[in-house]
Amino acid sequence: FFLDLPDDAVMERLTQTMTDPVTGERKKRFHSTYKPPPNQEVQARLQRNPKDTEEKVQVRLDMYYQNMRDLEVFYQDVIHVNADQDPHTVFEIYNCLVSLGLEKKCKLVPN
Repeated sequence: FFLDLPDDAVMERLTQTMTDPVTGERKKRFHSTYKPPPNQEVQARLQRNPKDTEEKVQVRLDMYYQNMRDLEVFYQDVIHVNADQDPHTVFEIYNCLVSLGLEKKCKLVPN
């Protein structure tokens, strides 16, 4: 599967993600738009990952596109999923595709 997401959405999602060093780097992530911190105390201590600056995300996007072309050639029957939707919808699409095993049977994926 390939998750299709416009570059501006990738950039917005990654550069606005913050972690709370008190609760743990991987345990609790916040996003300025989608999952804001619960209070000012948590907000004050949030940190952005230094790997998620716009410049570094752009480098990763460029690498993704270089590798994606080769993977698409190798996996000719790859299924593209529109990831520019809420996470639950994307999960439901994946769940449908995996459980039914065929794109044609999953009504959540446009033909």
